[in-house]
Amino acid sequence: MMSIYDDSFIDEYKKLANLVHNYGLKIIMQIAYSGTKITFNFGERVIYASSEVAERDTNVVGKEL
Repeated sequence: MMSIYDDSFIDEYKKLANLVHNYGLKIIMQIAYSGTKITFNFGERVIYASSEVAERDTNVVGKEL
């Protein structure tokens, strides 16, 4: 899954956009949130979810919205 959570990603995404545009194509970014499916550094940040029920596969409990 690609990320763009700060400006450090801009240069690499510019390269990708320019490559796509060279072929006359359009590109968009889909916004997604993995929520309690996450397995990376989940102990270091708040994971939001629709309820405080543990996710079956990861056993991560999110903070109910």
